[in-house]
Amino acid sequence: RLAGKQALCTLLNRRDVPECFPRYALLPDAHGRPRPLLPNGQEHGPRLSLSHSRDYAAALATHDDPCGIDIQHVTPRLLNVRRYFATDREVRLLKESIPDPLLGLGLLWAAKEAAKKAYLADQPSFFGAIQLHSIEPLDCRAPLWIAQCAVWETTRVLVRLTTFSDHCLACITEESHA
Repeated sequence: RLAGKQALCTLLNRRDVPECFPRYALLPDAHGRPRPLLPNGQEHGPRLSLSHSRDYAAALATHDDPCGIDIQHVTPRLLNVRRYFATDREVRLLKESIPDPLLGLGLLWAAKEAAKKAYLADQPSFFGAIQLHSIEPLDCRAPLWIAQCAVWETTRVLVRLTTFSDHCLACITEESHA
């Protein structure tokens, strides 16, 4: 929640961070997504997405939808649950750009979680609704990728991906963000 408040303060150009933290309440909406309650009581302000994994937390704040962020700790357990979130076609696509199969699965999991938060927050089951169509490195000198996914085969989504430590980070936004 602190990361969410930091992102809100940054998005709203507040210079008094963290003194501005008490001004914002982060409350769950009907689907559990965090929604900021602004000091004037306005509930339809910026959009917010939160994620955490092990010792890390991340937040993404935008003025408009979509908004989705996810952190995934990369562990061998991903190989055991692969059949629940990755199709054979997606695994083949990942191998073309990412030689490490475990890293590829971590990036795919994070991308699908971010897409779920941005587009399918009201859906209890979502992995089958989100399909990876491509993943390309953005810079051969840095661990950065751009993935294109489809949600329900109709909505095209661009997901920005990176890695740090033993984690993957995925983010979806179309407008200015923090």
